[in-house]
Amino acid sequence: MSVIYKERPLYLVYAIDHFEVVLANTEGVDFDAVNYPELKAHLPQIIGTALPDDPKEQQEMLFSTLAGGLDIEYLPHLYRPLEKVNLVMQERGVLLENIPADLAEKINKQWPDAVTPNTRVFPLVSPKGSDQLAVRDLKNQTMIGLVDIDPWPVIANN
Repeated sequence: MSVIYKERPLYLVYAIDHFEVVLANTEGVDFDAVNYPELKAHLPQIIGTALPDDPKEQQEMLFSTLAGGLDIEYLPHLYRPLEKVNLVMQERGVLLENIPADLAEKINKQWPDAVTPNTRVFPLVSPKGSDQLAVRDLKNQTMIGLVDIDPWPVIANN
């Protein structure tokens, strides 16, 4: 039972342009550094991240990541409530009209109300190695669903 508890997802983190599953046992992550108390309760949660405001800290983070350090989704002091990054998600998410027609049709069949101007798709990265395509309604702040497909070719041209 302790293995299951340690490997449970704590957060589904929106980071820059994709979602990433962050597990409780992710090495080197200080979950006590989360600055928003509401993000520490009722786990797991879908949350966002924001780059630091300070350009020097941004540069330090970049060089640390390039040297093999933790990326933004593993830096809890940068976690934010998802609604605080909604505008970024709107800009960086891929509209359904910009994905292959057969995939858009599949999404529309599975979730008939999903195709709106507020719907975007994003890659979802899993630590277990099976990435998916996340479908999200930005207006209603809801995750519509996940599509079992390699997301990278879908978003490569966007």
